[in-house]
Amino acid sequence: MRALRRGPVVVLALIAGGACAAATTTVWASATVADPVLGHRAATATGQELVPGAPGLGLVVLAGALVVAIAGPVLRVVAGALVTAAGAGAAALTARVLADPAPALLARAGDAFGNSGAAAVTDSGLTPWPWVTLLGAVLGAVAGLLVLVAGRTWSRAGRRYANPAGERAAPRASGEARGSAPPASAGTDGGPGGSGVSDGSGASGASGGSGASGSRPARGAAVDDWDSLSRGEDPTL
Repeated sequence: MRALRRGPVVVLALIAGGACAAATTTVWASATVADPVLGHRAATATGQELVPGAPGLGLVVLAGALVVAIAGPVLRVVAGALVTAAGAGAAALTARVLADPAPALLARAGDAFGNSGAAAVTDSGLTPWPWVTLLGAVLGAVAGLLVLVAGRTWSRAGRRYANPAGERAAPRASGEARGSAPPASAGTDGGPGGSGVSDGSGASGASGGSGASGSRPARGAAVDDWDSLSRGEDPTL
């Protein structure tokens, strides 16, 4: 399943979760409630009112898609399981309303208008939005299953942009630089062919030695002057 890339699966889960959560905010059904006492009343209900759990399950699918996009293999599998369960749950709740919307509509009408206990739902009708929610829930469950099947083979977000070849080349280059540096003692032991280098290093060593020897008396004189001052004597005399 390496041919199945993470990007399309994440996009599928995002679309499914968004459709499932957004479609529940619209009107799903309308009907006429006939009550012997209260008479006939028109009632409408949104997806949130008929299936209170569907919006939350759609948000779970959305959150799981984001986790799949950035998490490692273990969390990715956990998120895939949650997305599958949330999609399947939303699909089951929506399918129950699609199969028989009358009980949910009657309960909604009773909450809105009250009833005498003998009310009946007549002329009920469904809008296309419950079907949109059902489709989004099913697609969310499918996206979760795809994560469970192929999620372990996907690399973690950001690792594809690493340059392991460059990281290996840097230590190699530094090692070659250290290996190509000439030894510090080359040409100083008077060996064959090293007389030119020996002369140059000897001259620099001599000049360095003379500079060091010239600085030592100056520092010694300064110390003697401070010692004279500490004893209360005038060092200029």
